[in-house]
Amino acid sequence: MNRKFLQLFILLFIINSLSAQDVKLVVPQGHAKHVEQLFVTPDGRYLASVAYKTAIVWDRQADKKLYELTLPTSMVEVSNVSLGLSKNLDKLMVCTTYGAYLYSFPEGKELVREEGGSKGALLSAGEKFIYNIDDSNIELLDVTNGRSVRSFNNVLEGLQYGKGSKMYEDHAKNELVVITGRGWLVLDLGSGITRLKKNTTDIGELSSFSYDPAEGVLVAAIDAELLTFNIYSGKLLKRKSFAGNILSATVINGKEIAIFYPDFKNHSFRTDILNIRDLSLKKSVSRPESEVPELIFYANCTAQIPGKPLLLFNNNNQLEYLNTDDGSIQKAFSSRVTDYKQFYYMSSINQHPVTDSTLSLETDDNGNRSFSPETFRPESFSPGPERPIWSPDGRFTAGIGDKITLTDNSTGKVIRTLPLPAGIIKDEDYFFFGPDNNIIIYASRGTGSVGGINIQTGLASKYFSTPASFFLCTASLDGKYFICLNSDNDYYNRSVYDLSSMKLVNSGPIKTIPNPQSIEFLNGSHDYVVIGQKGEVCIYSVTEHEKETNFTIPNYNQLRLIGCDLSNDLLAFGETALYQEATYNLKFYHRDGTFIKTIDSRENAYFMKAAFFSGGKLMLAPTTKKGIEAWNLQTGEYLGTYYLFANSNEYLFITPEGLFDGSMDGMKELYLVKDFKPIPLDNLFETYYTPDILRRKLNGEKFSPPDISGLATPPSVRISYEAAQRNLEVEYDLPTYHNTTGTAVLTVSATAPGNSIQELRLFHNGKIVNLATRNLVVDEDQKPESISKKYTLDLLPGMNTFRAVALNVQRTESRPDEISVIYDAGNTSPDDTPANPAATPGKNTTVSAIDRNATLYLVVIGINEYQNKKMCLNYARADATAFKEEMEKDAVSVIANTRTSFITDAEANQHGIESAMDEISKKAKPEDVFVFYYAGHGVIGKDQEFYLVPNDVSDLHNVQAELEQKGIAARILQQYAGDIRAQKQLFILDACQSAGAFSEMMTASANQQKNIAVVARTTGTHWIAASGAQQYANEFSQLGHGVFTYVLLQAMQGSAAVNKLITVNNLKDYLQKEVPSLMKKYSGTQQFPASYGFGNDFPVEKLN
Repeated sequence: MNRKFLQLFILLFIINSLSAQDVKLVVPQGHAKHVEQLFVTPDGRYLASVAYKTAIVWDRQADKKLYELTLPTSMVEVSNVSLGLSKNLDKLMVCTTYGAYLYSFPEGKELVREEGGSKGALLSAGEKFIYNIDDSNIELLDVTNGRSVRSFNNVLEGLQYGKGSKMYEDHAKNELVVITGRGWLVLDLGSGITRLKKNTTDIGELSSFSYDPAEGVLVAAIDAELLTFNIYSGKLLKRKSFAGNILSATVINGKEIAIFYPDFKNHSFRTDILNIRDLSLKKSVSRPESEVPELIFYANCTAQIPGKPLLLFNNNNQLEYLNTDDGSIQKAFSSRVTDYKQFYYMSSINQHPVTDSTLSLETDDNGNRSFSPETFRPESFSPGPERPIWSPDGRFTAGIGDKITLTDNSTGKVIRTLPLPAGIIKDEDYFFFGPDNNIIIYASRGTGSVGGINIQTGLASKYFSTPASFFLCTASLDGKYFICLNSDNDYYNRSVYDLSSMKLVNSGPIKTIPNPQSIEFLNGSHDYVVIGQKGEVCIYSVTEHEKETNFTIPNYNQLRLIGCDLSNDLLAFGETALYQEATYNLKFYHRDGTFIKTIDSRENAYFMKAAFFSGGKLMLAPTTKKGIEAWNLQTGEYLGTYYLFANSNEYLFITPEGLFDGSMDGMKELYLVKDFKPIPLDNLFETYYTPDILRRKLNGEKFSPPDISGLATPPSVRISYEAAQRNLEVEYDLPTYHNTTGTAVLTVSATAPGNSIQELRLFHNGKIVNLATRNLVVDEDQKPESISKKYTLDLLPGMNTFRAVALNVQRTESRPDEISVIYDAGNTSPDDTPANPAATPGKNTTVSAIDRNATLYLVVIGINEYQNKKMCLNYARADATAFKEEMEKDAVSVIANTRTSFITDAEANQHGIESAMDEISKKAKPEDVFVFYYAGHGVIGKDQEFYLVPNDVSDLHNVQAELEQKGIAARILQQYAGDIRAQKQLFILDACQSAGAFSEMMTASANQQKNIAVVARTTGTHWIAASGAQQYANEFSQLGHGVFTYVLLQAMQGSAAVNKLITVNNLKDYLQKEVPSLMKKYSGTQQFPASYGFGNDFPVEKLN
């Protein structure tokens, strides 16, 4: 009985341990609002920060965000005044002007809630209590239940201060030091007796303060003056004045003081390091104003890293380090996730209507972005100007600054600069494109003057004046109509102008809305809406003067129109949270005033905009937390969030189940966290990656969170090189060796704590060396935790990079280990050329050169004739023939030798295809190039694996056994990719799925993409595939080819060239852009190719 009880106890302990070891998928987006408080653990390993209602814990050594906690939501604006983290990281304390809170961490369970206002809080040294300042009292709260166990009443009488306080507990002295803006208090915690209370209001208000417990020195700032005091005697020790008001003053290691202040005269911000004893200057550094976006949110919270010459401070929503030894400043925890504040802030100045099913927006990296109405993914990015307005057709943007810069959105290039008319104020006046993109129209709110700037000549002309000055105005999407509201004594009057005739076409009072708050046109229509302070909504028509719809929306705060979908008579209104940038809820109404539903914001992600797709079923909404949320409006279900990356079209989509989709480089930004340790996403890529998950969820497919509760600690791996000493002066922080023999001997060693190694992977210049390393253990019953394998490898001239990865039996990957070996082969040029400008903005990849004397091995397969005549295709053989001829012709420009295996129809069975691949596996060398092209049927089997379908497979349905016997599975292609030694490999699959239900095709297409992505990253090779969600009947007699290969041939014939060079990535970019538009032209629906590449880019042609 006792033994069974013990077994049950152990089982329960294991279950509890696993449940406590949650694995989190982390998007490193950082804070979206300005950071208000910082905390550093005593060992300096972990940091906590809080901004508005979001707290984040960071791993300083790994330079990564670990966990994020959403604080209680409220429409009341709060300020965070204190922050604390327990030593073992299981409790997080946040104190705001609304109350003091304690949470279990990282679960986020609320342990203590003490509301009613607080001026500061501190987690006690023993972590059993919270010191909470309530007016003039200090309450001691039990961390287990929040109950007050002791009160120090009225001890802060005369020192109460509205902007927060700081507390320091000295456990050895059993005392508490409390500092406010009006002085300080030294309190004996044992007796409750005040040892000293010092009121400094006779000197001034302390705007910043810091305390050195070892010396008992208080450092404080009053405006532009720095003062030091003895905390126990109250004596003023030193004072010194500076050129600007001090933003913060912080004691560093008990010896120095760091102060931040603006130097307006020199348009800079200064940081001075001072001696704490005499305030003598030790070091001073300066940074330009341009590096500080908001003065009031710069360096007003700081935290020293214990034992390091580093001071952490805030720069708006970014964290930065000051090195107090050399004065350098560097960013901490950099995030590439871009924000949408600019998009929202400019709404009153230059945001204008859009057509239905359109989401076009500007991000804080000055990028113009849009989403595809078919895939609901980000489809374009182009660099744009600041403060942009869009032309009606979306082709151009104009940046409104001291000058007007006109940008072509397809290229991101500035094509014209225009002067701003005299008297026009860029920050206040209203701008929009006129009809036909020929004129930029401006409307002066202060003077009522309306005019236009000729884009060709830059000349400005005044058109007319409105009856009076105005604040509220709007323009139709096509630029034909302009409306403004003028106030008189009784009502607001509207004036409607036709800009094609420059005539006033309608005017009159708005009697139903005594206090209008906004006016906007509804998308691409000539109808407009006026919203009042009390929720009154009135919809008018420009062309039908008598048409009017009135209704009232119950509201607590000011209403805004966030978006509309006229094709479904859908309007989305939101209430603006007090002092916040966006709306905390959305209320949906039909155009006739019928209420539909409400969607509340989640996790303090307030809505900035709403765009509708898929017949009004899908809503995409940019939020204040750097994400674009997707919602199913029919069910009210939150589907997931998009994150966009700065200066590129890279993106991620994360679902509430913890699954993700994204672009190749976007997915590289993700990682996992378990037990406060970051884990590379590679560890569980196959588990989490779910292609096209948004459309699949919208179509009704259900997903569950991955079951990884028993995830073992990831393995570790190391590469050893048997050769000369490491060169420590190379550019990259990698162990780097020099070689003159052309052969490298490497040993890869791996360890899996509490588990065993199942697989080793070694990549040479991004491409896997081989895949014949599974089940390395001879005696599987032993399951050793550690294993080693020796490789003898031929080097290429120049730089050779090696990367090793180990997998345990759970298929969890290690963090990779990397080295580089430089092979000096005499006069042979290195194998890398300078970075090639990519076809899409934001990309810049190194292109590996091809050895001119190497060989291109080309396998081309095209199957028209299947033994089952119902499966026959029209253009697969023509596609294959054209690709073969084009590739052979183009290759001459980069490589001297080509060996082609051309396989069609009757020869295209499993034997014929694998024989060609086997022959290349025997002959290809590392410096060679391998290209595989397939045009024919493809199918996802019942085992969820993708198969190429040779000509003798009898059917595409319910033939799993035949597929396994006669098909070419993705894992077989994966094996060949590893066995073929050529380091530069490209696989092109113009394969189709059989016709079927839309949901089945969508799932099959996604499974094909996942198969290809896994193979690409496993082998370090490049893959491009046509969408599997359409019948191969995407063959059109007008083209004589399938659409995918037709566009591919165009790309190879020069359309994809950048600087007279066509690379693999150039082909991918061109196909991604042109295939969908051509498919839409010929069939009305779009086809989206999938491309993945984890090896180095390489050229396929050089143009003359």
